[in-house]
Parts: sequence; structure tokens; C-alpha cells
Amino acid sequence: MNLSFARQNEVLSHLAGFRFLTQPQVDEFLFAGSSLTALSRQVIVRRLLVHLRQQGLVQATPRVVAPAGGTARLAYFLTAAGYNRARGENSALRAGRPGIRSSTLMEHGLACADVALAFRRLARSCPGHEVLEWECDWQAAERLGSTVVVPDAHLSYATASDTLEAFIEIDRATEGSRVFRRKVRRYLDLYWSGDWRRHLKEWPIVFTVTPSPTRARLLKRVTETVLEAQGEGARIYRLTKFRFATLDDVVAPAGPFAQIWHRAGESGMHAIVERALVASTP
Repeated sequence: MNLSFARQNEVLSHLAGFRFLTQPQVDEFLFAGSSLTALSRQVIVRRLLVHLRQQGLVQATPRVVAPAGGTARLAYFLTAAGYNRARGENSALRAGRPGIRSSTLMEHGLACADVALAFRRLARSCPGHEVLEWECDWQAAERLGSTVVVPDAHLSYATASDTLEAFIEIDRATEGSRVFRRKVRRYLDLYWSGDWRRHLKEWPIVFTVTPSPTRARLLKRVTETVLEAQGEGARIYRLTKFRFATLDDVVAPAGPFAQIWHRAGESGMHAIVERALVASTP
């Protein structure tokens, strides 16, 4: 297969999962850790995107967006023809294509990509670490066998001593706390049903990534209210493992394993998994 054709398909695959990506995000997904210079990478990615647009497979947003920690950029998304080609290369993709292209959905997709890239960066910087799997929303729902709980992503991340399973929720503060309260209740209903055990060995940590510290604290309090109503005391917090952090902290140089997470039922800021850090970070 022509290398350029393979690279095109790789771009289409990432866009099928995240729905929107900026050029720097495409660059990092394709070439992070490569020996190419930054300039060479930029030239290759720019040419790939131009070629995909000329074929009618990709379009760009009519306005610029500002992803976390970056300057304003165009965002790219698949056309119907682009999604069909991506599906031709990967039959696991669902038939059809999400047709909604709103600014909210765009910001959500870019934030989800930023989180995925943050974990990939962490894995490259820590010996023995590896992103084993990143599944988008519909893939995560299929893994759960659920139509009620649809995480924004499922992450499987290996360290030298452990494997982290996580559901990722990207919160853009566009919905009220009642909506999030219902989401937590749906997670609890799924947990108590035990249906997830057919698909997962253990219940994943539920990470919610928010746009601000205030929002993270609010959603933590909302979650605690729902959990306290279960009447299980501290046990329910240990079992369900809800965590909250800001997008800026997740994508910061210290990475998502830093002490940036609020834990439901606990005070202070925490790392994701302390034992993994002790065992496998340099």
C-alpha cells in the first residue's frame, strides 16, 4: 500500500473516532516520537489535509478554534465520503456518520483528543508504560453492552506493574448539575446490575475532565450527593471510583498521573494510582 494512502487512512480513522481534530493534533497522532523534524512533520500533515480536502473526504470548520494550551487553529472533520472510506478500511465503524456539526460537539471532540494525546505522551515518557487501548464513545458503550451508559471513551493503560482501566467523561459545562446527577445514577445502576462483568474484569475508574476547577469541585459534590444516598458509606466510593480534574491539568507537562485529581469521598488532590507511579516512573 502506498505510504501516503496509508497515512491518509490513518488521518481518516482518527477523525472517525474524535469527529474533529486540529492540524497539530493530527501531527501528534501521526508522528509523535518520530525522528522527523517539526518542520517536516508540519509540511507532511499540511499536504495530507490539503489532499484529503481536494478529494472531498475532509472539510475544515469555517472559523478557528483554540484547543487546550494552543493557539487558534482550523478544525477538520470527515465528509460523508470520508467516513465511508474510513469504514471501508475498518468495518468495525458503525454504518452512517454522526451528522451534527455544532461548536459544542467540536469543542468536545477536540478536548477528548487532547486527553487521549496526554495519555500517549505520558506513556512515551515513562518506561514500561503503554496505552493499550483507546475506544471512542460508541465502542465503549458496545464494550459495556449498554445503551444507557455511553462514556466518551474507554482507556486501557499499562504500567510496569499494573493495568489501569478507565471511562473518560468530557464535561464542557454546557449542561446543568441535574444532567450530571442523572449520569452518575446511570453509572451506579450499571454497576449494581453487574452486566458490565461480562465485558470487563473490573469496574474502571470514571474520570471526568472539566473546563475549570470550580466545575470539577461542583461535579464532585454532585456525585457525592448521589453516592451518599446509596447508604453504603465509604464502601461505595471505593467501588465506583469517580475522579475529577481540569483539562488544563490533564494536558499539562506533568501529565495525567500527577496529583491533579479530586476523588469523590475524599479531600485534597490525588494521583491516579500511587502504586503505579512508585513502581514504574523514572
